[in-house]
Amino acid sequence: QDESTFVCETAFKPEIDSSSIVNKKEESARPVNILILGWNDRVIPIIAELDYYLAKGSKVSIIAESDQQPELKKKYKNIKKVEFTLGDTTHRELLEAQNLGNMDHIIILPYSELYDEKQADARTLNTLLHLRDLGNLHGYKFSIVSEMLDVRNRELAQADRPDDFVVSDSLISMVLAQVSENKALAPIFSILLNPGGVEIYLRPAHLYIKPGNSLNFYSVVEAASLKGEIAIGYRITAEKNELQKKYGVYLNPDKADMITLKEEDQIIVIAEV
Repeated sequence: QDESTFVCETAFKPEIDSSSIVNKKEESARPVNILILGWNDRVIPIIAELDYYLAKGSKVSIIAESDQQPELKKKYKNIKKVEFTLGDTTHRELLEAQNLGNMDHIIILPYSELYDEKQADARTLNTLLHLRDLGNLHGYKFSIVSEMLDVRNRELAQADRPDDFVVSDSLISMVLAQVSENKALAPIFSILLNPGGVEIYLRPAHLYIKPGNSLNFYSVVEAASLKGEIAIGYRITAEKNELQKKYGVYLNPDKADMITLKEEDQIIVIAEV
């Protein structure tokens, strides 16, 4: 569009604190227990997708209002067992009867085939509130992923617990909008959003750098590159409930800025599975 020219500064060498870099291997993933509450036509694809990532011996339990057992006959590579229970997922007594203390992750899905959009989201919110209350009462550590059909309900669901990730059709819409503006992005999204290849991960900071040391982000990038990964940001766990600080997530930070990461903080990387 204009005649300006970019001049690459080839002589630039960032200051890298090699003494703060560590190269620890990530611990082997352990089998996990996942509970799916609700049912729609995405359940089977979700289980198949999870099978790519879960450690061998993991277990999936499903509770839904309509009997879907014939749909669950498939054998999986890493998922050892898929159990089905018939029941109303909005009933607190039913949820209390589950062994929630042993659950690592819970997925709440709307009954998009049984109810209209408002009713389906209302039942999802009802279940979500029960689970959060039970988690607070008993100190359960499970994470919750909820799918909302109406994007306006996402903010309502996130109000109490921002760390519970809520999926809606807006995620798909945003990807489609990006691709319509720049078709060259399509293969990039295809790689990032499909199993296999590279993914975006939040990994423990202590696997890359010494916790408590003040260092610039150039050093973090170098630490990730030694593992064949690309560092694109970090997360401060102490800020996970602060909306003003984007829940502690810092993407594409100024690499010269000095940061101090603690044991519980995370590095955001693009890496292979």
